Amino acid sequence: MAFDLNTGEVKWKLDESTAYASPVLLVADGVRQIVTYTNNKVIGVAVADGKLLWQIPFEPKERAYNTATPIVEGQTVIYTGLCGAPRR
Repeated sequence: MAFDLNTGEVKWKLDESTAYASPVLLVADGVRQIVTYTNNKVIGVAVADGKLLWQIPFEPKERAYNTATPIVEGQTVIYTGLCGAPRR
């Protein structure tokens, strides 16, 4: 969700389930985007209008959660997480 800084009104909102990781900013080919996890993928969203730019499936298994904040280095996104809880 993004807010207008002058009015506090919602500028745009995604219809996605959230995860526990913090979003990060990425500028790729001049486009400012937010990179974040949902509950089952990693996504890139345009800052200007909330348009979904890309997505990568990343669904945790069993009791795992998407909690690791993605890392941005230039135009590269590094993400990690537990995609399955260890069995006992």
